[in-house]
Amino acid sequence: MKRKLFGGLLALVSFGFAASGCVPKATICGDPAHQTGCAFAFSDFQIDNPRFEFPVSMQPVAGGQDFWLRNGDTLDAAWDSFVLFLARPEIMCGPTTPVMPDRRSPSACFKCDFTNPSTAAHDCPMGFATAPGNDPVIVNFFADFDSQATPVALAGADPAVMPPIQSFPFTPPATGTVRLTLQINGGIKLAEAKVFVLSDGTQTVSYPLQPLAQNVTDVTFYSGTIPRNPVLADNFSTNLHIGKVRLLKGKPDVDPVTGKFRIQDAAVVKPSRIVFIPDYRGDSVFAHDSTRCYSDVSTDGNLDLTQCRPNAGAAGSLLDATPAYVKVDPQSVLTWIAEFRPSEGGIAPTLDAGEALAIEFTIQ
Repeated sequence: MKRKLFGGLLALVSFGFAASGCVPKATICGDPAHQTGCAFAFSDFQIDNPRFEFPVSMQPVAGGQDFWLRNGDTLDAAWDSFVLFLARPEIMCGPTTPVMPDRRSPSACFKCDFTNPSTAAHDCPMGFATAPGNDPVIVNFFADFDSQATPVALAGADPAVMPPIQSFPFTPPATGTVRLTLQINGGIKLAEAKVFVLSDGTQTVSYPLQPLAQNVTDVTFYSGTIPRNPVLADNFSTNLHIGKVRLLKGKPDVDPVTGKFRIQDAAVVKPSRIVFIPDYRGDSVFAHDSTRCYSDVSTDGNLDLTQCRPNAGAAGSLLDATPAYVKVDPQSVLTWIAEFRPSEGGIAPTLDAGEALAIEFTIQ
């Protein structure tokens, strides 16, 4: 379901309208208590599906709640529709109010749909201008996920420009929180995401695995995928890839800083192999196991996708993938399947009460 945001009475002192015809240029007032003498004022807004996403040029599954980036990568702030409602200061005008685009009427109600030029021309027959240097929509950055810190403005846009825009790019400078803000009434949060920016070095991310039933007697399977509701909880730049992979058992926990899943008191578990299946539907693993990496004789299996062994004892080569997708098929979301076959060195985990099995990816 797409997300819609609706607002109440708005206040913004830095915008103005350059009207045509008989209506003179009018400053748009701020605090409703001080709107005396204003020709028109903001009354309401409707913004459909405000979000962050990867740019089309990157071509992975676009959406995400949080994002993992290489230093210098860009994200897009985007929306499907951007509508502002204008009326005389004493009139309420919004999504449920009949539009009356007659500037001479005391009940005039204008719907300015800045993602639909034909509608805007009919229902909002006036030019739209903003004060220099003050964009209606901005992206703020909070370092180290500290939303109480003073934000840094990264980029901004004016949805009223022609031709209309529905997104604008920005570059997160470091790991932290990004927030898409409508600069009205002290700032209205439209969307927010955590960004994990890698320069040099690596970082790990973990996800829980669940038992997977298969009609096989001598093999145990666990599977997992990045949670989605409806977008992926984490999405990854095509400039990143998985290095080492470990299976861990222990107590499930949440990192208090990042809010991400983790395993406490972790013990390493050894699978016989990991299978990566795009858009898996739950049927036979063996029917979809062409993308796989086998363990070696080490305690943790020495699973590393930079040296992925497609068969037991085979030489390793790069399997270029992120936890969300394999690079050769970036539009299909991965399921990871841990296979424990005793004859190939796999040791199925025994989980105590309160324990969970997880897969840990090293991102580099």
